[in-house]
Amino acid sequence: MMEEARITQTDETAQPTGMPVLITDDDLKMEIGRWVVTSLNKDKILNRMAEIQQQQASAIANMKATIDAAAPLAESNSKLGAKNKELSDAITTVRAEAKDAIANAKDAIANAKAESEAEIVAANNKATTSVLDAKADSDARVVIAEQEASAKATAEVIATKEEARKLVDEATEKLEKQDKTIVDLKAKLEKLKPAKKRKK
Repeated sequence: MMEEARITQTDETAQPTGMPVLITDDDLKMEIGRWVVTSLNKDKILNRMAEIQQQQASAIANMKATIDAAAPLAESNSKLGAKNKELSDAITTVRAEAKDAIANAKDAIANAKAESEAEIVAANNKATTSVLDAKADSDARVVIAEQEASAKATAEVIATKEEARKLVDEATEKLEKQDKTIVDLKAKLEKLKPAKKRKK
């Protein structure tokens, strides 16, 4: 007898470390639900086969009861023999049909089990592929983000260096202008001094 499928409830959902999990509880419930529906459908088929077998057994019992009730009638031995042979043939046919029905039921159970296992394997493979694809996509996004951040930082450093160079050039130019102004002022001051105090 097949056990009832159950979804184990836990307080915390276990998640692999280092990768995003895209499979939700709803995805798992949907996959398990499909498996359960398939199993229930095949259970109903088996139950229907069992009902048919019981109906055939009841028909055999009714046939036997009818023949037994007809036995006391004034029939010839040949007819009774023919009826008994027909009944035996009918019983043999019904037994063969029941045997075939049981064999078919066993095959249906085996096929249902194989199909269910195949569906579970396919679902697991699909989930694993989705996780691997998500991890690869995430890794690629991280690499691209790191490259963009590195390029941006390099551009900012270059811009900062260029700005600093401009400031240094401006400061140097101002200092040169101030030095020239000081030299000019000293020359003018020297000219204003008396001749004897001037430097020779």
